[in-house]
Formats: sequence, C-alpha cells, structure tokens
Amino acid sequence: MSTTGPGPWRHPVLRAVLAAECVSMLGSALTVVAVPWLMLGATGSARAMGLVMAAQLAGTTLFGTLGASWAGRTGPRRVMLLGDACRGVLIALVPVLTAAGSLAVPLTAAAMFLFGAFMAPYAAAQQAMLPDVVGEDEKLLARATASLQGAMRFSMMLGPPLAGLLIGLLGTVPVLYLDVTSFALSLLVLRRFLPRTAPAPRAPSRLGAAGVRALLATPLTATWSLALVCSEFAWQGLFAAIPVVALEFGDRGPSVAGALSGAFGAAALTGTLLVGPLLRRTTAPALAVGGRVLLALCFAVLLLPLGLTAVFGCLVLAGLLNGVSSAPVAAVRALSLPAAVRSEALTVATAVALAGGTCGLLVTGATIQPAGTHTVFVILSLAQAMAAALHVTGLLRERRATRGRAGQERPAAPRTADPAGENGDPAVGSRPPAPAVRSAVRARPPADAATSGGPGAPMPGSGSGDGDGDGGSVPRGHRADASGAPGQDDVPPSPALDAAAREAFPGRSSGPSHAEARLLPPDEPGLRTGDPAPSTPAPRS
Repeated sequence: MSTTGPGPWRHPVLRAVLAAECVSMLGSALTVVAVPWLMLGATGSARAMGLVMAAQLAGTTLFGTLGASWAGRTGPRRVMLLGDACRGVLIALVPVLTAAGSLAVPLTAAAMFLFGAFMAPYAAAQQAMLPDVVGEDEKLLARATASLQGAMRFSMMLGPPLAGLLIGLLGTVPVLYLDVTSFALSLLVLRRFLPRTAPAPRAPSRLGAAGVRALLATPLTATWSLALVCSEFAWQGLFAAIPVVALEFGDRGPSVAGALSGAFGAAALTGTLLVGPLLRRTTAPALAVGGRVLLALCFAVLLLPLGLTAVFGCLVLAGLLNGVSSAPVAAVRALSLPAAVRSEALTVATAVALAGGTCGLLVTGATIQPAGTHTVFVILSLAQAMAAALHVTGLLRERRATRGRAGQERPAAPRTADPAGENGDPAVGSRPPAPAVRSAVRARPPADAATSGGPGAPMPGSGSGDGDGDGGSVPRGHRADASGAPGQDDVPPSPALDAAAREAFPGRSSGPSHAEARLLPPDEPGLRTGDPAPSTPAPRS
C-alpha cells in the first residue's frame, strides 16, 4: 500500500478494532479503580488488595511467556474474541467472590490471575493483526499502531476519573458490571468485522520457543526487544515514584500527583496524534530511534535539582516523546518478524516487557524511601539510557547486515582479458567481446579457403604469398607489417562481422583490431563452425 493514499483508519476493519479498543479499555480503566476499592471495602486490608493486583500482573507475565505458542497457533482473531469473552466472565465473578468470606482473597486473586493471563496475548494479537489489515508498509503500519495506542491512551486517561465519579454515584459493583458490558460490546464488534484468517501452518512450538527464536533471529528484533524491557522498567518506576515526589509538596500532594499523571497522559496522547504528520517528513526507524534518544536525555534532566514547574515540564516532554516513538518502534519490530510466528513472538515480547515493568515497580518501591528519590531517578535514567543505546545499536547493526546480504547477492563484474589496456586501445580493457563478435568470426569464410580452397594453402598477406620472406610462422588471422610488428587483422570483408564489431566497440567502422582479436578465446576450434583447430602453423608453399 502506498503512503500517499487514504489514512489507515479509513479501513473498516481498523475502525472496528479502534471502536472495540475504546470500549473495552474504558471498561478496564473502570476496573483498575473499582476492584481495589471493592477489596478494601470487603476485607479492610491493603495487603489483600495488593495481593489481588499482584496476581493479575503475575498472570500477564507468566501466561504471556508460557502461552505464547498457543496464541500463535490460535491466530489473532480467535485470541481477541476469546480474550473479551473470558475477561468479561471473570470480572462478572469478582463481586460474587469477594463475598465468599475467608476464601474471598484467594478466589478473587485466582480470578484476577486468569484475567491478567489474557492481557499479553490480546495486546500481541492486536499488533499482529494490523499488518494483515493495512499492509506491510512501515509508515502506514506506524500510523495504524499510533491510532490504536491513541484509543487506548484516551480510554485510560478518561477511565479513572470517570470510575471515581461513578463509584460515588452508583457503588462499586454496578461499575464492575459496566466493565462486563464493555467486554460484551467489544466482542460483538470484533466478531462482526474481524476477517476469518487461518493461522499460518508451521511446526509445533513448546513454551514459545519459536517466538523466542524469531526475536533473536535479527539484530533489530533482539536488541529492540531488550530495549523495550529497559524502557518499561524506567516507565513503571517513574509512575511509582510520582506519588512520593508529590508528597514533598505537603498538603498539595494529591493534587500535584494527579496533575503530573494527567499531564503525562495528555502529552502521550498528543504525541500519538503527531505520528502521522511526522512520518510524512521522515522514516519510521528514524522517528523511533530519535524519539528514544531524546527520551533518555529527558530522564537525565530529572537528575537536576528541579522545582515543580520544571518537573511538570519534563513529564510533559517525556509523555510527548513516548507517544511519538512508541508506534514506530512497534511497527518496525513487527514487520521485522516472520508473519508465521509474529503473534507468538509479540506475545513473548509483551510478557517480557511487562516483567521488566514489574521489576521497575519493585525496585522503586524498595529503594525510594531508604535511598531517596534522587537515587531512584539515577537508576531510572540509566535504564532509559540503556534502552536508547540498544535502539541505536540495533538499527545500525541491522543496516550493516542488510548491506552485507545485498553485497553477497550482487553478481561479480566480468573479468576482461586486457584489464590494463596494454595494447594501447582503451576500449579493449573495458569489456570482453560481445557474443555477436564471436558468432560472426566463427561464421566468416576462412581466409585460407578463400585463396587456395584448402586448409593447407598460404594465407593472404602471410609473406609466402607475396614474396616478403617472413613466412608461415605468423599465426593464422594476423599479418605482419614491414617492420615485423603485428598489424591489422587479416579479416576478409564480412558485413555481419563489421556490424557486430560496431555494436561491441562503439565508434569503430571496421572489423576487430589486433588487440580486439586477442580477446577471442585462444582455443577457438576454427574460423567456421566445425573447422578443426590447426595443431601446427600452416606450411609454406
């Protein structure tokens, strides 16, 4: 598909996916607030609430790795439909399970573990499905990915404030059932518009081994996947640090935390909307790598002693750069993976990246109070700098590998018999005789047959025919001038030979010169097809 055509969002399948993503992610954003609130109300324990939320994250990480092979065999359409159906049922069970008395915590944790198990395959299926919808063009795929990420970010930005408002008006359980409704609507839309495509046939893979091999097969996919782990570590650590940073402002802490988080979300959404215009001026790999390098510099600025306004500005710039670079990174990496294992490989990559985010949360939580926010920002800046270095290295290594493969496939230049132009004719050293010259020389009438009617007769111009005494030792096809130096070829008039010579050596109006004749194979069987090659010089008469 051409990047000059209509935007990718005009495709009906992509519009359906965007609508389903908006609805389901809005419901999930409601659940992010409603489930912890429900657990706190039912058990009165923050520890129980943390256990339930950790179970969801553990399900995402564990099943994203172990279930990658299943996701690859099932195909994006079935994974997305099954994910919406199962997650809707599991959320519907949460109000019932929280009322189960002493079993409320383990049962709810088990339900949220299964809920999280579908998150990585679902996100990977969305990314793997996009090339089938918009094509394999980098810019179109990056714009489609940006549209999908924009829908997700808009829902996640709108969902938590809306959840707080609805919980105050309706209560927690009705808000959870709104999430159930959102999954049902998403399921109906996807079932209606997603095309039925059979998964690509391939050998069975255990525990996502084919996906891991695909990620490690090229320098770009290997290094960029590791870079996204480092970047997710830095982002989740930053989000965990924002409330602690806000506490430094005293009574304004809650409002400061909300303003910082909201500013980041709005900036990330704005950056996503800028992807399309920017891709009209640059390439997807350049936008991806440039955005990640600037993002690392933005994290480094947080190491300086900054006031609230400067911190606010850094988070806005970081959100903008994240929105600008995330979609190109995802598009370029997806197109670098084989289509047959794309879904499986992306499932593994998503799960590993989320595991990196979990580590960022744990490191920040364990470090920020005893060591302070500056130490945490040092760790997060190093992680983001490592991510930028890996993005640059991966792109450079991939380009070197591509040039190397192109060099191996390029045919070698033909070797010439007189590369240095030793015979004083520049045209001779530049190229070998054309096939037309060979054919014309083979087909011309033999000089000896033209003069004497037999192969043993003297050659015209050979000395034995004109009495100059320098005899039959001159090779057939050449003559000598008065000084004994080789002269012009003794070529009988032949229109075919002259035409072929003019084609092979532009600028000539006659047959081949002595130097050109040297380019003919030394073991020519004869001047005419079928003539035997002479083993001795022609005898004198």
